[in-house]
Amino acid sequence: MPNNACWMIGSQVGASMTWRSVRTLCSLGAGLMLLACSGPRAGAEVPAPAAPRADAPVGTEAAPPSKPVAISANQSITSNLIIWLAQEAGLFASHGVNVDLQSINAMVAMKALVAGELQGILVGGAEVLGARASGAPLTIVAVLVPVYNQVMMVPPSVGAVADLRGKTVGIITYPSVNGVGTLAAMRSFGMEAGRDYRVVESGSAGVYQGLAAQLLAGNVDVALLPPDVARGVAPEGFHELFDQVALGTRGVSASLAFQDDFLQQQPATVQKIVDSLIDGVRYAREHRAETQEVLRKDFRLTDPTELDLVYDRLVNQVFAREPYPVAEDFQDTVDALARDAPEVRAVDLHRLIDRRFVDDAVQRGLTRY
Repeated sequence: MPNNACWMIGSQVGASMTWRSVRTLCSLGAGLMLLACSGPRAGAEVPAPAAPRADAPVGTEAAPPSKPVAISANQSITSNLIIWLAQEAGLFASHGVNVDLQSINAMVAMKALVAGELQGILVGGAEVLGARASGAPLTIVAVLVPVYNQVMMVPPSVGAVADLRGKTVGIITYPSVNGVGTLAAMRSFGMEAGRDYRVVESGSAGVYQGLAAQLLAGNVDVALLPPDVARGVAPEGFHELFDQVALGTRGVSASLAFQDDFLQQQPATVQKIVDSLIDGVRYAREHRAETQEVLRKDFRLTDPTELDLVYDRLVNQVFAREPYPVAEDFQDTVDALARDAPEVRAVDLHRLIDRRFVDDAVQRGLTRY
């Protein structure tokens, strides 16, 4: 459970942001506009890379990468555990690939990926879709978390979903996993933003801790938060109204994406990375203590009860055994992003994803355990 110092920092972050700066962050959400100058004109669909034939071996490439493969995954989000576990447990090395894993904010990381400073990224599907719509040549090869790992935290005055009508709902930004998931959850109950409830964005600077700070400060009435962050606001009187995982809403919460050039030039390396992450899910199931040690070391969770709760949920409810990217799972993302960037509707979702790497791993039996 986060200590008081963490919440104080989160509160200071939230309090220091003017609404003008929040709107600025919103307008820059997920690199949609920032990335527009990095490729073809905004709204132009990127030509599909010349992918190998369906029957061509994924492991064929001219030469291995000459330096470590730089990949980013934000350490402040526990749903990103598997990639850090794969690094700590030596799974990348065991598959013969050297990964330089970096923890970077999603917006900054996406800019670095497009600039060529990173080759891959583990981030929400919204960020990748937004970048693709702006002309960035990126492709998703796996989705490790196909659900929204969030619970709705509300004050004592809210006792039923119907009580959310007329409330101010906090989100990080519209084009974030949190924002997309929140709109999807409310829509599943027949409520639409602007008509049935008001939305306030906390901005991406503080990620979920920043959103929790806004909830604690009373700037928003309710918010969807990851369970580990949600437990931090519970002592202040907030309680869980519903669990979005239990709603069964499909999403794209942790997608692995690569630059198209890297994907074309180093398919065997990409396959090794996908294999390592699939093995990571298995490793997490079979090595509870070691997995919790990574949560303790890299995600700074120290309370034994909290470690058990986070571990059990991630392993049993959140991580995908077969992490296929599925075009149909992006519909909520498209609807949310189209509010400010209608060009996302022009993106061919079937060309945004490449399923052959997960297919290859499944056919070799990596998911049979």
